[in-house]
Amino acid sequence: MSNKKNFGYAKKTSTSILYEKPNEDNPFVAESVYIHGYNLTELTSKKSFVEVLILLFTGELPNANAMALMNALMVGLINPGPRNPAVRAAMTAGISKSNTPHLLPIGLMVLGGEDGGATEVEKSMSFILEAFSNNNRFYSSFDFDKTDTSEGDFKIAPGFGSYFSQRCPVTHQIAEQLIAFPETKYLNWLHSQIIDSENNSAGWLPVGLAAATFLDLGIKPREGIGLYQLLCAPGIAAHALEQTHKPLSSMPFLEDSQYELKQKR
Repeated sequence: MSNKKNFGYAKKTSTSILYEKPNEDNPFVAESVYIHGYNLTELTSKKSFVEVLILLFTGELPNANAMALMNALMVGLINPGPRNPAVRAAMTAGISKSNTPHLLPIGLMVLGGEDGGATEVEKSMSFILEAFSNNNRFYSSFDFDKTDTSEGDFKIAPGFGSYFSQRCPVTHQIAEQLIAFPETKYLNWLHSQIIDSENNSAGWLPVGLAAATFLDLGIKPREGIGLYQLLCAPGIAAHALEQTHKPLSSMPFLEDSQYELKQKR
C-alpha cells in the first residue's frame, strides 16, 4: 500500500443490525438487546420467526402480506430433496459417518454453487432487476427453436430453464400460489411471460422463484445468497441426519461399468 501512514483499521467491529445496552454494574453483560431498534424480548413475545427474519435482512418489520408471502416461500424451499446436489452431498457425508456437526456445513457449501445454488440466486436477482427496469421480455424473445437440448437441460436466464426437458411442475405449482399474493410485481411480471409463451420446455426453477420473491420482499441480491441457504438448510440437515442411523451398505455403490466416460470435444 502506497500510503500506509494514512491507513488504519477500525478500533472495533460495528453493525447497524444489533445494539446491546450494557448493564450498569457489569458493562460486559447486555441488559437489553435490540434488532434494528426493536427490543428482542418484545419481539419474542409479539412477533413470529418469519417477521423477525425479514427484519434482520431488510431492517423493517413486514406487513401481514409480506409475512405470509415469505412463509409460503419458506415452506416451498424447506426441503430441496435428494435430487439436489447439496442434499446428496450431506446425505453421503451422513452415511459415511462424518462428524455430525459437519453435515449441514457440507451441504451448504455445495448449495452455494453457481448452477442451481445460492450464487445463481444473486445472479438471478440482478438479472430480474435489470430486465424489469428495461421491460425486457426475455422469455418471449428467447429462440427455443435454436436451442440445442441434446446435451440435457438448458437455461434461458439465471433461475429460469428446463427441468428434464420440461417445466418443473412442483415449482410452477408453488409459483401459482405466490403470484396470488398482493404486491408481487416481480413474480407476476415474470410469471406472465412464462404463461404467455406457447413453449412449455422451460420456466421457473427454484432459484428463480426464490430470487423474484426476495425482490418483492425488498431483499437485496447479495443478502439473497445467505437467505436462500438458510431456507433450504432444514431439509439438508434432516436428510443428512437420517442417513447417520443407517449402515454404509444402504447407499448404492456404483461399479466401474456404470460410469460413462466422455472425451472432451
